[in-house]
Amino acid sequence: MSNDIPKFNKIVRAALTDKLAPEKAIELIRSLNVHQHKIRRAVSKIALHGLNKDGFFVRAQDNRYYCNQPSKELIPTDSFSFGALLNNLFGLNQPEPEFKYLLADVDTKAHLSGIKATIHRFAYYDKEKNILYLDAFNGSVYRLDGTNVELVNNGTDNFLFTHLPDWEPYEYIPNTVSGKNLHGNL
Repeated sequence: MSNDIPKFNKIVRAALTDKLAPEKAIELIRSLNVHQHKIRRAVSKIALHGLNKDGFFVRAQDNRYYCNQPSKELIPTDSFSFGALLNNLFGLNQPEPEFKYLLADVDTKAHLSGIKATIHRFAYYDKEKNILYLDAFNGSVYRLDGTNVELVNNGTDNFLFTHLPDWEPYEYIPNTVSGKNLHGNL
């Protein structure tokens, strides 16, 4: 078992310094003859490193979330969507012990160092600034100030939105005639 320890340490170091892709590093260390607890801890460390590079954790009133920067999506860490993200990024599947170990570490990380925030669904009105925020359900938010409608990233002005998976993204269509429905404008 100890013959694989130097190789194990080298792979983990390479992954944590971004010299080796996380999924490849995880695949390699899982194949080594090293104590399972050491493998689980390393897999979790590598995955958390990758998640922190591509996003951040949020601690909210009702749940913990991961904000994936590339997609700008706020994903509950206890959801199927988050599990699918972990599988896609790191090759970890829900029934595997490493997956369960990682989820426990994600929960701890989000609880201890996640950004504390209030999460909104669909809309939020900022009374002080007289601005309405509408979730576009695609990682973007419409910001309306009474004159302009601007598409901004989820999290802009420190307002975060989440939505149900079956809510479909929509697009604001400027310069439509008031009082007519979409079919009347085509």
